[in-house]
Amino acid sequence: MSPYAASVTTTTWKNVSPAPPCGHQRSIPCRRPSPAAPWRSLPDAASTAHGSIVYMSLHPIDSALQLLTEHNTPEERLAVIFSFYTQETSKVLAAPPTSRQRQDVYEWLLSMRGTVKAALLPDFIVSRPTRRHVAALSPRSKMSLLAQLPCNACEPVPDAVIQHWPIQVEPWSAQTDHARNTKLKAAVTDMLKEFSRGRLPTVGSPMCISVTSLVPRGSHRKDADNLLKGLLDSLATVIYGNDDQIQCLTSRRVEYAGDVGMYVVRAQEVYAWDADTVWDDPREPTVQSGRRVVI
Repeated sequence: MSPYAASVTTTTWKNVSPAPPCGHQRSIPCRRPSPAAPWRSLPDAASTAHGSIVYMSLHPIDSALQLLTEHNTPEERLAVIFSFYTQETSKVLAAPPTSRQRQDVYEWLLSMRGTVKAALLPDFIVSRPTRRHVAALSPRSKMSLLAQLPCNACEPVPDAVIQHWPIQVEPWSAQTDHARNTKLKAAVTDMLKEFSRGRLPTVGSPMCISVTSLVPRGSHRKDADNLLKGLLDSLATVIYGNDDQIQCLTSRRVEYAGDVGMYVVRAQEVYAWDADTVWDDPREPTVQSGRRVVI
């Protein structure tokens, strides 16, 4: 038996009461799980329409994904999708599925579009609780809070160490003169190696990096992107092996009334963006506006 042949709890579709189950009016379908007709059957529009609104439950894949936690791996989330495909098509997948099989799953999901099942495509979205700071004592303390914020886009690998590096150097622009830029980068690298306590850089794995810059308000304003270019070169060989490992980069610039600036770097090893994708579609993206620029 295929490892992806395990059953997925089938969330089914039912007609619901006229009151919006999510607690507020919407002009698009509102989803919630319920135990009635098979999920493949769309509700009868005549019996379920409340004005122009039809209420539907979650797609079974989304329902199964909701049961997972943030500790489940991308492979385990993909297993939910592949299991559902096997359940619905009776086609056995290899472990792991081949590229051709992944393409079959991809095209099977897309085949629902433009059909009576169009509204039943999974969203692949799971709500997670998040916290955010809504006030701070000062810009300086706000900078400290911002430097600790986790990335909402990246997914840390299990047991990944969250690194926080306060770097006591005046934030500088890589557009400064070449000689000064070279000296600053070397000095920062030497300082980081001195205080890294023998820690080896992360090599090969994708990294999520956020840099929060504390900048004196009276100084010449530097662009948030320019504040990073020289610094990132300094981090290579200490925090990561090469800056091509950075798959997500956030820059925050905080101005304050003091005279001394600094950086705080947050770094963490994360999964690659494609770790939980069904298939690596090589076709050119479809763009609805603008045009491709070719020189």
